Amino acid sequence: MHFFNPFLLTAFILLAAEQFRVLLHEGLDLPRRSWQAAYAFVVHSLVLFFLFRQEVIHTTTLFVPVLSLVFWGRQIFGKRGEVSPLGWVLLVGGLLLQPMEVIGQYQLNADSAWPLIREHARIPARKPAFSFIRPLRPLFTGTPEEEHVLTAIYRIRLEDSPGFFMRRQNAFPCVWSYFLATHIPEADFRPLTTYKFILYDRVRIVEEASPFVTRSPGDTSVAEPSGMNPGLEMSSLLAEMREAFSRKQDVAFVHVPLKYISPPLHALAVRGERGGPPLFVEAASPQVRLKKYSVNGLTLETDLPQDKFLVYTDSYSPGWRVTLDGRPVPLYRANLAFKGLLVPSGRHKIRFFFDPPLVSVVFFLQEMIVVGVFIAGVAAFSRRKGNGAV
Repeated sequence: MHFFNPFLLTAFILLAAEQFRVLLHEGLDLPRRSWQAAYAFVVHSLVLFFLFRQEVIHTTTLFVPVLSLVFWGRQIFGKRGEVSPLGWVLLVGGLLLQPMEVIGQYQLNADSAWPLIREHARIPARKPAFSFIRPLRPLFTGTPEEEHVLTAIYRIRLEDSPGFFMRRQNAFPCVWSYFLATHIPEADFRPLTTYKFILYDRVRIVEEASPFVTRSPGDTSVAEPSGMNPGLEMSSLLAEMREAFSRKQDVAFVHVPLKYISPPLHALAVRGERGGPPLFVEAASPQVRLKKYSVNGLTLETDLPQDKFLVYTDSYSPGWRVTLDGRPVPLYRANLAFKGLLVPSGRHKIRFFFDPPLVSVVFFLQEMIVVGVFIAGVAAFSRRKGNGAV
């Protein structure tokens, strides 16, 4: 679908240009100029408010709505005459400043990152690598720029990144992964994220709406990805989870609305404590074997002596699905940020796969729009040819 996006973007630009032309010709459908001016001012003010709310914004981006407001002011109050050469310079220059600054920033980023990833990029085509244990690394203390490069290297090589979550990823982490990284020190949750699969004998049911932190009165600070923010107070539940993680206790925290608790899951919740750590899957074994792996899914075979709760220490996201022997089963959010499911005793086949329904619908609509634009273009060309147009 990425191949069709440039064509789709072109269609959207043409549609927006046509709507803009009609708006200039017809004008705003308001009876008074004062109302039109107020409408234009409110719309541009909302755009500026949204831009100011962003944490990082290029200064030149603010020029665009300001120039747009000046343009619409001239349109509304009838000053549509010739624009002076200086006016054209200011208009064109103001519109070009923002994309020039963005492109320049991209170039600076590329210049700083390319020498570090050049050797890693020159590798033959390869398939994604899989290991049951994530590679160890010292706790990262480098600059954000160095960590961006480190993340890019692992993505290019299709290898496991060392550690579950990198503090300042050049991407959009899942909300609970970010929460984990910003509210629990890495040294505490690292014993869990070293292993991709963990089998627990017991679970602790956590109501989905349970609070984890409370903000101190008057605190406006933002959590940093290096542990607990001083302005936030940890709830007893989060403290319990933090201790269980650091001590490798044999209990998985399952976040689920109470009305969706199944009898098998409840049985694990009331099961007596066995003592000792959970089963960390360090390599393929008769109990857990990897059958298939890709960037958007994997397939396991299990053969367990009793029911257990499997935690896959990969970010939980609503777009992920899981099947057990070909049948859809509930995929829970477990241990705050990961995927988990109940695995019965005996031999079973488990398949994790990423299939967000909304994305599939969007891709389908994109395809329909591209096909529709192509058919409309062919029909318009045929009409022009039939009318003798050159």
